[in-house]
Amino acid sequence: MKRIVFLTLFCILTAGAAGATSLEIGLNDFSVQGQYAQTITEDDYGTAQFGARLLYNDNKETTLGSAGFDFLGKPGNVPGLNVGAGALLYAGRNEDGPRDNDLVVVAIGARADYHPPMLNGVGFGGKFNFGPSILSFADAERLYEWALRLDYSVTPKIRIFAEYQEIRTQFETGGTRYLDEGLRAGFEARF
Repeated sequence: MKRIVFLTLFCILTAGAAGATSLEIGLNDFSVQGQYAQTITEDDYGTAQFGARLLYNDNKETTLGSAGFDFLGKPGNVPGLNVGAGALLYAGRNEDGPRDNDLVVVAIGARADYHPPMLNGVGFGGKFNFGPSILSFADAERLYEWALRLDYSVTPKIRIFAEYQEIRTQFETGGTRYLDEGLRAGFEARF
């Protein structure tokens, strides 16, 4: 299973590299996550992006993919502040528990990041996504995801980061399961 996940992750990341806005890889001892984001449009009012992610967590026995759209902008006169909203489609499998569970969930979310010029490359951000019951399919009842991040711009195109991420869902079989939780380190490269 691990080989299939890593091969898929490698193919996603290398296939999109030619026209990508950003590629990101984050990992810890028990999980790896790869993300790809492509700018669709950009103007004075903001940016629309398509993004895809693949997560494999060995501890939680979870394979999870997501894809969706984010709409981002800079509010008011606050240099370095970006806020956004978007929609994501999650699909995956959790094998941690009395039985295997599949999930397909549509979620909406919000995110913000702040890279003030006076901090010389240091920034932080966060996101929150919620998939309600009405948009949860297969064995899933609902889904929550949130993350907090601290990053540093090594160069204008490369950032390193530390991020705490938590993804949990409720399944029809009962109870809440954590699909991913923990601190992860990695880098983001922009093209």
